[in-house]
Amino acid sequence: MDDIDRILGPDWGVGGPKPPEIVTLRAEIERLRADGSFLLDRLEDFERGIQDDGLAREWSGHVMPAIARFRAALSAGKRK
Repeated sequence: MDDIDRILGPDWGVGGPKPPEIVTLRAEIERLRADGSFLLDRLEDFERGIQDDGLAREWSGHVMPAIARFRAALSAGKRK
């Protein structure tokens, strides 16, 4: 059971039929997760190329916390 099933409640049942708007919502969520994962991969590529200490500090202080929050958001509600 994932968060979408929990929000809908037991009426829809796990694995049971879902209304079209829920199927569309689930597909959109999965697309956003895939796009987010792609973005995180590109950010990691960029981070590996950082050679300036000042930029590294800025990255660690401003970007890394945002990346951590973004990763948490992407993993929230995944099927367990």
